[in-house]
Amino acid sequence: MKVKSLFTVFALLLTAGFVNAQVSQINYQVKFNPVTNLFDGYLLVKKGTATSMRERVQLNAQFTVVVPSGSNVEVVKSYMPLQNNQNYEGSKAAAWTVSNVKEQPFTDPFNDYVSIIPNLSPSAFYNDLKEGDAVKLFSFKVNSVANCGADIKIYDVRTHLSSSERGMSGGDFSNGFTMGGIEQKYAGNTPAPTPTIEVIKTIASKVTKQQLDLEVKLNDATQYGPFSYEWNGPNGFKSYEKDIKIKSLSADNVGVYTLEITDNRGCKEVRSIEPKISVNQLNAANLTLQSENTTDSRSLAVNLVQIYPNPANGFFNLSIDAASGAKVNVDLLDVSGRVISGGIFKSTIQNNHADANILLNTVPAGIYNVNVTIDGKVSTHKLIVVK
Repeated sequence: MKVKSLFTVFALLLTAGFVNAQVSQINYQVKFNPVTNLFDGYLLVKKGTATSMRERVQLNAQFTVVVPSGSNVEVVKSYMPLQNNQNYEGSKAAAWTVSNVKEQPFTDPFNDYVSIIPNLSPSAFYNDLKEGDAVKLFSFKVNSVANCGADIKIYDVRTHLSSSERGMSGGDFSNGFTMGGIEQKYAGNTPAPTPTIEVIKTIASKVTKQQLDLEVKLNDATQYGPFSYEWNGPNGFKSYEKDIKIKSLSADNVGVYTLEITDNRGCKEVRSIEPKISVNQLNAANLTLQSENTTDSRSLAVNLVQIYPNPANGFFNLSIDAASGAKVNVDLLDVSGRVISGGIFKSTIQNNHADANILLNTVPAGIYNVNVTIDGKVSTHKLIVVK
């Protein structure tokens, strides 16, 4: 990291008789904001506090991002530290600017290295800091965003090039951060959270006697289209259309439908819906009643399985409509197909219906599949468990 001489700041520190700032460890983090289409650079206080003027002063800093080769990086706004903020009266942020760029170094030709540093004249100070604080330093834009920003990384000394590597020309792009003293406070990087978009306004379901319709309405903020769509549903259902029309409705169509929508930057939103389909609606879709030997039987030609609440916390209810005398077995599986708990419910259907309350006290939070086998026919239902 390049060191600037800040004589006025050091004089201030010496006058105050200060040696070490109390903040002893910080991390860097980059978050992509899919609403602004900007990347936000943060410092996270991992250890210590800074409350006095001498503890809060910014000395040197370098924040390096590694971007796909050919990317143009521009800092568009600075937030912290604030100039002349000794007494918490500062309002103008010290400007963070691109200081050094190394394009396509020989041993890493698919990336460019971009260092960003603050302008510390006049001196700049943070507000009070404590362990756990996340402070936004600046926002920058990249001319082209792919993979929802996952290709934009903070320099990591373990995986990226040092100044001695071939093609770096001695350029030191290692991160650094000092405040209140000369000791290095930068300790590493915190992984970026996975950004999500919010373009789905509603998903409406409509059941007629012949078909199931799922209609998606989008918000007005759709400037990053066109979008791609992927639906997954019961019994291996998959579709890449925006809206779904399932004709010849049957019991195989009962369950949770999940839509993953992706914009042209690779950002995603996932939403699920479980259409309410009654036995009468299934029967209305040309599914007839069967007669049993008893005169008052209401045996069903189809099996209807419903689970609720979903997401579930501690338990879920199971409701099964099927022909009287049908044998039922229910298993809980993880998403890889491994049986977590087998035979969580076993029964013989009486009067065309069975109910069960299934406890989930020992089941960790996550996404599971509930396999319901009725007389050898299996239906699969997604279950989300929360704690």
